[in-house]
Amino acid sequence: MFPDLETLYADLDRHETFPLRNVKTLRQKLAAGQEIAFLSKHLATIALDAPGACAPDALHYQGAQAAAVTPLFAERGFQRLSQRIARWQP
Repeated sequence: MFPDLETLYADLDRHETFPLRNVKTLRQKLAAGQEIAFLSKHLATIALDAPGACAPDALHYQGAQAAAVTPLFAERGFQRLSQRIARWQP
């Protein structure tokens, strides 16, 4: 009945004709939450046109950087965690 948010909010007055209990209250709640509903949709939408200058092959895991990770592990008290890393960068 409402495939998207725009269709839902296109004609709120029409919703009061639906055979639902408390339909007037529902319409009021929809109207009160319209701004936050569209903001939420905007925030949850993945931008497909975002610039990305990265080749897919560059995204493959290359291993952990021991020089960067070892001091961090020592600072945080992870004594044995470095032993569990299966692959270190050469």
